[in-house]
Amino acid sequence: MRSDGADPSEDVKQKALCGAITVHHNHLSQESLSFPDWYGLATLFYESFAHCRDETSYWGRVLDKRKITEIRQNNHQALEMNATNLLFSILTNNNTPNPSDIATFFRKEVFNRAMRIQAIVEYEYKWGTPSHTNPVTCDNTSVAGLGTRLNNFIDQAATELARVI
Repeated sequence: MRSDGADPSEDVKQKALCGAITVHHNHLSQESLSFPDWYGLATLFYESFAHCRDETSYWGRVLDKRKITEIRQNNHQALEMNATNLLFSILTNNNTPNPSDIATFFRKEVFNRAMRIQAIVEYEYKWGTPSHTNPVTCDNTSVAGLGTRLNNFIDQAATELARVI
């Protein structure tokens, strides 16, 4: 329940000192790995999987712990806002409906792909079943369906964001 990362028990912290821990958790929001997820990976865990209700899954592992700590100290929220603005601009220029809501929803995806481009993290995603209701548009266009359609735009925004990370 912390805003800066997971709050594992003392038992989990002690076990993490003895070896690599892989975390599997759900993301009810359907959003990608958050910066607190990355910070937990940089400080305690080996890798993380986030599973969503439409069967979308996100996976990550930190390659550059120093850079994750630096991003945390230098306001990762500003980078997420930059990700939102970059994707919003691309979506608007391509006449995509609901560009503000969509850009806000996929900001973490843009940020994670940008960190992957800069070799700060290893990151992968797998879009799930496109038949579930989308929390962004509240229709039958699932996050998986929307993500699949917008992949190129997300990649464009990530490439631009990678230049400033």
